Amino acid sequence: MTRRFPVWQRMAVVQALQLPALALLIWGQGAAALWTASLWGSLVCCAGTDSGWRWLNRLLLLQAAAWLALALVLGIPA
Repeated sequence: MTRRFPVWQRMAVVQALQLPALALLIWGQGAAALWTASLWGSLVCCAGTDSGWRWLNRLLLLQAAAWLALALVLGIPA
């Protein structure tokens, strides 16, 4: 029997796992750091969507799309 964690704990873990990506986004330099951070953040969000709560899944998928959109917008040279 598997133990299910409460929704707020799962969301807190997913958000905490995105902190290294956020740090890389802030202090990293170049397009490689931007894309690495965005891919890491998106992957963590997608991995956290196995919850039975539909709105949590939608929120995490929206957040994953936002990570990738951020890389697309900021990664395009001016």
